[in-house]
Amino acid sequence: STGHPSGFMELSFSKEWLKVEFVSFDSEWQFNGFSSGDILPGGISRGHCWFLYKSGNTPGVPCNASKEGLVGLPT
Repeated sequence: STGHPSGFMELSFSKEWLKVEFVSFDSEWQFNGFSSGDILPGGISRGHCWFLYKSGNTPGVPCNASKEGLVGLPT
């Protein structure tokens, strides 16, 4: 969540392309303690995203929905 920046890389594959996207918490998550009952879940926030062609000789292409800022950090 905001102030708790962590996330994962989401990989999607087709025969021609690899899609790489950073996924993190959205601002709705609340971490109010250390037990599972103290956590109010929210959704996901998608950030930096690229398509990479299989040949490796073609430059990557940013996804239309790519956000080039920091995801999960306070703004």
